[in-house]
Amino acid sequence: MKKIDLVIPCYNTHKTLHRLFGSIMSQNCKDEIHVIMVDDCSDVGYEEVISPFRDILDIEIIRLEKNSGPGTARRVGMQAGTSKYIMFIDSDDTFYNAFSVERLLYEIESRQCDIVYSDFLEDLENNQFLLHENDHIWVFGKIFKRNFLESMNIYFNDTRSNEDNGFNTLTRCFTEPQYVNEITYIWHSNPRSITRINNALYSFTCLEGQVYNKIWAFKEAYKKGWKREYYIRQIIDQFLYYYFDYFHIKAQTREEIKPELYIKWVSSFYNEFKDEIKEAIEHSAFEEEYKVGFINYYNNFDNIHIQDLTLDEFINLLK
Repeated sequence: MKKIDLVIPCYNTHKTLHRLFGSIMSQNCKDEIHVIMVDDCSDVGYEEVISPFRDILDIEIIRLEKNSGPGTARRVGMQAGTSKYIMFIDSDDTFYNAFSVERLLYEIESRQCDIVYSDFLEDLENNQFLLHENDHIWVFGKIFKRNFLESMNIYFNDTRSNEDNGFNTLTRCFTEPQYVNEITYIWHSNPRSITRINNALYSFTCLEGQVYNKIWAFKEAYKKGWKREYYIRQIIDQFLYYYFDYFHIKAQTREEIKPELYIKWVSSFYNEFKDEIKEAIEHSAFEEEYKVGFINYYNNFDNIHIQDLTLDEFINLLK
């Protein structure tokens, strides 16, 4: 049996598969990789594209009968595999070098942990790259122990936006991922990708999916036995993030970025957890949590935006 199931959701991505499979084929530990391609009801099948690689790589193709999104495709791929470890790569991306998978495999085996995550590069076109360090949002550059995921019944949900964030948030409720300070993945530029269209407006519009997936992850974790003290703390930490982020949103100048939409999306989070938020605010430790949240949020931005609403006033906007 191979050590790693490498799950690849695919939807009409025939043009980039040669690059992807070239990257997989170059891996020093390619003989330990079982490739699971999940065809998300593409217009044309993939057999002709991957046939040159079948003699070198162990490839399985699963076709979905209707287009369901990357979250569903990844879940189907996870459930189809049996290898000890699971990794994910998108069909238009590549590994950073020939030792990327081997390094992650070595780290998770030697540390005997549930998850190892690494850094990745984002291809911005024109030979410009952005380094993403210590990332907990995307499933890029990570390796997961199957037994941990299955024992906690952790899978992707069916959402089409920020499903990575929901999945990663849920895993972190029950384990502490181990970090390796090394680049293992390249997120390649794709102008047609949902994250790149409309001049990267997705960075704003994805907040609706982010809010939904945070709600989903916290509720799922609590149902699975997450301790209430951690549950409350994560809810208030996330809520404070939304509060501080509101001033960042208001400071944007693009017409399409509308603070009223942000309030609408965050209202769903507040109304789902208003009792827990009230409990946290009334706790004696809230003042310290507020200070930590303020520092953590503004460390991520060059400029501190003017806070023209108190937390109580922000809550009144959400009711």
